[in-house]
Amino acid sequence: VPGGAGTGDIAVKSGAKLVVGPTDWEDPSVVLDNRIDLFAGTLISKYCSGGCRSIVQGDVTVHGESFVGAQQEEGLTFAGRLVLADDAHLFGIGDRRNWIPVADQWLTVVSGQLLVGANTSWDVQISSVDIRGTIESNAERASIDFVGIPRLVGLDEASIHVRGGQSLTLLRNGQSLPLALAGETTLV
Repeated sequence: VPGGAGTGDIAVKSGAKLVVGPTDWEDPSVVLDNRIDLFAGTLISKYCSGGCRSIVQGDVTVHGESFVGAQQEEGLTFAGRLVLADDAHLFGIGDRRNWIPVADQWLTVVSGQLLVGANTSWDVQISSVDIRGTIESNAERASIDFVGIPRLVGLDEASIHVRGGQSLTLLRNGQSLPLALAGETTLV
């Protein structure tokens, strides 16, 4: 997708791949404002020798099993809403040689909202993700399991929001994540 894909919605179906990246090497960033639905498809940031940044500002909804990732540090940023529908399973894609990323070299960044449905997961076996935005419940019993090497999921800058009447469970490899509270915090 060069510099933009028009104003329409994009549906990436099973076996299809949406590759996001610049065509002008003097400006190595591209911003995509479209709404994207992944139906067992792939959304990946293009590899550039000088380093590219692909920023997705439109809503992205993951249905079923789908794939996202980048091939270099901070190559793909979700700045809008990344919605994991109920029973969505996201698989991270990493370096084009399938090397395991180094800690603190995040391939994918979520700086917007990660809206979590019921029974969701994000597999980071050969990728990495840093959640810098908000993880928010989007179902009565929302849950996400981050599967893979623990150091490949950054949650230090994440904030958590649970909507009224809902719950949110955060897991790492099937185990509950510890919850640290700071500042004025009210649990009901």
